[in-house]
Amino acid sequence: MECCVTVSKKIPRSILRSVCRYEIQSKSGVCDFDALILHFRNKLICAHPRVLKKLKILKHQTGLNANRK
Repeated sequence: MECCVTVSKKIPRSILRSVCRYEIQSKSGVCDFDALILHFRNKLICAHPRVLKKLKILKHQTGLNANRK
């Protein structure tokens, strides 16, 4: 999946807690902008790359692990 249309800047904490892995999309690929693809509960969300910092902080605080693909 590519995030070519839009990205979300605000992702609820409940979703961030449920993220099992993420991918980083580079604007040098198929789409024209950078994005963070979050995988959770067999769903995908296109997020702004700044969300990664929040995800890492939340996962560190809760002791959970989100793996990068």
